[in-house]
Amino acid sequence: MPKYFFHVRRGSSVELDEYGVDLLSVEEARSQALLAAREILVDKAINGDASDDEVFEITNEDGRIVSAVPFRSSGKAG
Repeated sequence: MPKYFFHVRRGSSVELDEYGVDLLSVEEARSQALLAAREILVDKAINGDASDDEVFEITNEDGRIVSAVPFRSSGKAG
């Protein structure tokens, strides 16, 4: 099963996911990122943090970015 890493980009800085998650597909990884981004945005709203410029950069085991999920897009129905 492939492993995907969910790095968080904030402007020019990146918080690396050192562990990753075993998932069946890029689509499943993207769905997981959307759910996590929604939870993070809710926590930020509760704490009064209005910034939404973060992006999950999903990479495969080779380090190649296979998808990007902007946090601000996580609130859209889809």
